[in-house]
Amino acid sequence: CVHLSRELVLNDGLSRMEKGEVAGTMMYLLDQLREADKAIRLGNAMGIGIGADKRTKEHNQIMYNIGCPWRDDPNNCTMPVIPKAAENGLFALLQQFIDAIENVIDKYGPEEEEYVNTFDR
Repeated sequence: CVHLSRELVLNDGLSRMEKGEVAGTMMYLLDQLREADKAIRLGNAMGIGIGADKRTKEHNQIMYNIGCPWRDDPNNCTMPVIPKAAENGLFALLQQFIDAIENVIDKYGPEEEEYVNTFDR
């Protein structure tokens, strides 16, 4: 999605895709990301019976608690590009990523009728 976002913003033809194909692909990939995230966290989808949210306290701490326990210094959540971005766990960071991609699609994407779903072929 990051590289396709670049393509949508610059619209320079580097990907050899039309704007509608780029935006349609990005929408498809975001849907796949959301579906996989939901299955992994909550279960009962994509062959996952019990989601990670119900399995381990450590998973929930990393995903949802304040702080950055996955880092060498769990009290240091700084990210030079986005200060305080990871302070509320990895799930908040994932949501910020999805929001950023959606904003690129909204701002730089074509009119809705011009979207091309290249994955239905």
